[in-house]
Amino acid sequence: MGNAGDLNTGWLNAGEVNTGVANAGDTNTGFANAGSRNSGGFNVGNTNTGGFNPGDLNTGWANTGNANTGLANSGDLDTGAFISGSYSNGFFVATDNQNWVGIDWAITIPAIPLGFSTSIPSTSSSRSPR
Repeated sequence: MGNAGDLNTGWLNAGEVNTGVANAGDTNTGFANAGSRNSGGFNVGNTNTGGFNPGDLNTGWANTGNANTGLANSGDLDTGAFISGSYSNGFFVATDNQNWVGIDWAITIPAIPLGFSTSIPSTSSSRSPR
């Protein structure tokens, strides 16, 4: 009802192939998405899941950066919340490449006790002189 674009399901969709309400972009599911290929609402960027994402390829909400998972990340490729650096994990991180987890794993094989006994025959001669 009231769809200006083609192949829309829902109401007031101006873009093409949208499901939901008031999507201006194309191929959106949700509501009020200006970008394209979004799921959720109020996404200005493209290919977002969640809401209020001006950036692209985000999962979560209010991510201004790109390729983030979480909440309000302004850097790129972050996982967490309120991260202004890029390539970081955690919360309130301001620099790049922070909070990566490193794991060292070693396997120790205990010594196996082995007992060896040897005997060397005596070389003394039991012959009598002639």
